[in-house]
Amino acid sequence: MRLANRPGAHMDFKNKPLTKFLKYIIIALEKQKGEIKMALNKAIDSGKEHRKPYRGSKAIDCSCRNHGSCDWCLDNRTIKYKKISLKTLDRLNEWQYNKDTKRKGE
Repeated sequence: MRLANRPGAHMDFKNKPLTKFLKYIIIALEKQKGEIKMALNKAIDSGKEHRKPYRGSKAIDCSCRNHGSCDWCLDNRTIKYKKISLKTLDRLNEWQYNKDTKRKGE
């Protein structure tokens, strides 16, 4: 039986923050004993956990997941910015080329 749920436990102390703090301590001690399982473990035990396991490279390396820092994921995520910069450079080079050909023709 949890100590925080015994009858009259809320009346032991008049100071509410102290009572709340003590409840957290009692719960932490019960977790250390193994009386309270974590919520995820409860969901797994009862069959209500529906998370899919990671597949492919995500299962191997945690830096290869969403917003990852591996080169492959980073390139996949930032390809649109690279395309924009290449288009901008191409337009700039084209403008420079047209500018130079007009000067030679004058």
